[in-house]
Amino acid sequence: MKVWPTLPQYRVLAVDDNQANRQLLQAYLARLGVQTFIAENGQEALDVFDREKPDIVLLDVMMPVMDGLTAARKMRERTQEHWVPIVMLSALGSENDVVKGLESGADDYLVKPISYAVFTAKMQMLSRALSIERASERVRAQLKLIADTVNDGLVVFGVDGVILKANRACASLFDRDAEALVGMSVYELFLPDDGEQLRADIVQQRIGYGAACAQPPCELKCAGPDKAIRYLELSLSQLTNENGANYVGVLRDVSEQRRVERELRLYRAEAEHENALAQEIIERGIGAHRLTDSAVEYRLSPARGFSGDLVLVARSSCGKLFALLADAVGHGLAAAVSVLPAVSEFYRMVELAPSLQELVYALNRVLHAALPKERFVAATLISIEADASAADVWVGGMPDVFQIDGAGRVLRRFGSNALPLGVEVLTPECVSCEHLTLEPGQQLLACSDGVLEAAAPDGVWFGYAGIEAGLKQGEPGTLLAALQHALAVHCAGTTPHDDISMLLVSAVKREDKK
Repeated sequence: MKVWPTLPQYRVLAVDDNQANRQLLQAYLARLGVQTFIAENGQEALDVFDREKPDIVLLDVMMPVMDGLTAARKMRERTQEHWVPIVMLSALGSENDVVKGLESGADDYLVKPISYAVFTAKMQMLSRALSIERASERVRAQLKLIADTVNDGLVVFGVDGVILKANRACASLFDRDAEALVGMSVYELFLPDDGEQLRADIVQQRIGYGAACAQPPCELKCAGPDKAIRYLELSLSQLTNENGANYVGVLRDVSEQRRVERELRLYRAEAEHENALAQEIIERGIGAHRLTDSAVEYRLSPARGFSGDLVLVARSSCGKLFALLADAVGHGLAAAVSVLPAVSEFYRMVELAPSLQELVYALNRVLHAALPKERFVAATLISIEADASAADVWVGGMPDVFQIDGAGRVLRRFGSNALPLGVEVLTPECVSCEHLTLEPGQQLLACSDGVLEAAAPDGVWFGYAGIEAGLKQGEPGTLLAALQHALAVHCAGTTPHDDISMLLVSAVKREDKK
């Protein structure tokens, strides 16, 4: 006995005004295991069709109230977005009858009487076609869901610029409904000049570069509901299908990004102006014109726009040279401002020809009173007698000071023996300085910790070893330049994380004034 296949997942509407034919169809469909709905004329068939939403319709041609051809046309109007196979069943089997049935919207035409074998084969064919169509519908639904939920606008249009599809995000960019966009020209969505430029770019792409070319993103403008200008970034690509070439555009609103960029440019310009003004005020306060003593050479390299390191040099009325290398905690403008209270006090005290202990005491008193508790200034102070025969050195929280000869050989090192300035209250008696004698040509080298901590690409610090090696590479008169070159070679292009400063003071007698 032959086992017939079943199609249990489908629902079938069978329509025939003849009871015997209806019973035969019911029997055939029962063998296939499908759910069956019955109607006796075209109007009743439409009512059942609307109510039950069948997957397949078997439709007689000649019926009272409404014939099958009319019913087929009305059903097809109801299923423009969702395919439902319609099979016409008729005793009329002429070529003209078949053509009329297919033109009414039917997908197939069977002539009565119908054998079960032929009926089953037709139903299996429809089942396979339906499976493919339903899978395609699910994919289309998923793609539509994705398109409607993404934040970027999606628009599809033809080579003539007419919009074929648009998602909700695209419609919201232009304050329209997605359905209202279909049929419009994509060029009309933008300001006239931008729309015409887009048209020209697309023509150039199609003619000059071929269908496979993807146009780089461009920026277009459109008018918002309040007439404010919106800036949209469009990424355009071309697709080719059986209907020809279409363009797919991805639109992103970059108006806020452009607004922020404009504000940042304005802020940057204002900040640069204010920084330049602050730099000028700081330099005037420091008195950079005073750093021209022939006994002093220095280098300052800020890690940011402002340096927290400071070099001050001045001579007293009796010719005694005083030099300060200071390193305020932190970086940038805050660090630069931290050292300003010491500037005027340094110059005021030097005019009084103090001892180095008195100068340290005075600077500490001013900074301790002026700075917040978390702020302080590491410093190295050096004084050299007018005849350059002796010097005093005080180091508070700074790297060692090197006493070197003219060839760069290290003769002696003076380490930090005190806390940075501004940390605690000092008395003149508790300030301890190193006293040393100097020979002609000898020099004192001081630096900030940015020199020691300058790192190579592998993370190795320059350190004291780098200082000594760099000095050995120099010659008399070029020691600081040689040290700076060695530091640059060591860093190999990496950006130092801290301000870098170096101060070289030579044992040079005061020049006689004419």
